[in-house]
Amino acid sequence: MEDIKRRGLDDMVFNAIALQELGDQHKAFLVDLTVLEVSISRVLGKYGITKFVPLSGDNPIILQQPVEDLNSKKALCYQHLHSKYLQEYTKRYKLGKVLGFKIHNILKD
Repeated sequence: MEDIKRRGLDDMVFNAIALQELGDQHKAFLVDLTVLEVSISRVLGKYGITKFVPLSGDNPIILQQPVEDLNSKKALCYQHLHSKYLQEYTKRYKLGKVLGFKIHNILKD
């Protein structure tokens, strides 16, 4: 992603999966980053520490779910995230096959 390169983190961030669509109001969205353990503090320094525990009742992606009950919001969110990861895995698996890489099919539905 462009923002990762602009911040000079492209050598530390291996993967970025968008967890929600681009926010109209703030031009921002939640992304799950795959980062080397030794680089976590540098990435946090560039992006800042989140003000919520991931996948908790304070998480914006959970709170935006279109139901009233918090447990239902969490369930819908987990379902959404699982779907996102399956989509990304499928795309990368197919690309790897085309490029001749052997990728183990360990992701189960």
